[in-house]
Amino acid sequence: MTRFSTLTILVCTVVIMALCVFAGQAHAQDAVRFGVTLQTQDNCGADIARTRPRAHSSSTMFEASCSTEIGAVCNPYRGDTPCSTPLPLLCLLDIDAAVPATVSDDTHWTGAVLSLSHPIRGTALPSLADADRLCVQTFGEGWRVAHYRDGGGQGLVGFGSPPTAQQSVWVHIKGRPDATCWTR
Repeated sequence: MTRFSTLTILVCTVVIMALCVFAGQAHAQDAVRFGVTLQTQDNCGADIARTRPRAHSSSTMFEASCSTEIGAVCNPYRGDTPCSTPLPLLCLLDIDAAVPATVSDDTHWTGAVLSLSHPIRGTALPSLADADRLCVQTFGEGWRVAHYRDGGGQGLVGFGSPPTAQQSVWVHIKGRPDATCWTR
């Protein structure tokens, strides 16, 4: 009986250790935070003429959207991109600009100038104030991180020079702590 008891204890110990390791991995996966992103659009010409707007000195329009040619890619409820991913912040300077005549659909018009920071991991920005501070340090006073609903939700359009290729960018979303990398 001593051998059987020792073997049983050994097997039980190994099983318990394996379960603890598995539970720890599952917990670690749950701890991965996700943040909401938008995709910059390089096809603004479809809706917006790339002409010099009269209301601002920018030569182009900037668009960031939840949708791409393959469909919606953002998740404003739980986030869509691991916060450890280095991406630029979409920064916004509100200039309260009227919708230019060259904009055929003003649904997502922000009245603002949009620009991108350097790529940064969402985990490097502990709070919304830190994200706003990065925009101010990069572009100057009055700039802040763009909010998901600045353009009514699902997309933002404003003055600015978009990147030459489509890319994901960090944005803030109010009222959805599970969908942003930083805290308020």
